[in-house]
Amino acid sequence: MKTSKYCLCICLLSLPVLPMLNGCASTATEHFYTLNYERTTAVPGQATAPAYEILLDSVKIPDAINRPQLVVQLESGEVSMLEHQRWLAPLEEQISLALAGNLRASLPSAWVSTEPAEQAKLPRFRLRIEVQRLLLIPGKSTELDISWVLTDKDRKVLRRQHQLMTVPVASSQYAALAASVSEAIRQLSTAIALDIKALQAS
Repeated sequence: MKTSKYCLCICLLSLPVLPMLNGCASTATEHFYTLNYERTTAVPGQATAPAYEILLDSVKIPDAINRPQLVVQLESGEVSMLEHQRWLAPLEEQISLALAGNLRASLPSAWVSTEPAEQAKLPRFRLRIEVQRLLLIPGKSTELDISWVLTDKDRKVLRRQHQLMTVPVASSQYAALAASVSEAIRQLSTAIALDIKALQAS
């Protein structure tokens, strides 16, 4: 009798283990990506007061692509959300931070922020970004269709621009796809910085 009780206990305990093991074996690894940007390095003794402020007012992205997952276009033309390939933070937030970082590197005399400073006394540019389309094609290219508006502190429009950029993707890896988005934002930042420099010189 002791033996039969022992066997019964073993059977009951082992039954749930198999589905648990199967579940672990079938779990796919999630990968997370972030946008890179140029970083400035402070040189001791060379700090200077900013001459003007750039406020990144807003970044608008279509709901169809503003998702945690990478949204890609396949060769068939079908659009797919990659459940296990995700942005580390909301894409809208990442574009804003990458753009601000690139502008700081390109315009060292500017104070670039994503939040309005209290009692700001510096001359201010306000920047609004609207992504019309972000097309990610794995192993091929990233297409960024984007517009931006520069205004003064009173929201008077100074520049209104539109740009379409196509950046090749270095490999079929999804990390290369994320890197191509970073490059597209870098090119956008360069164009905006040139606009701001022209306005400063006028």
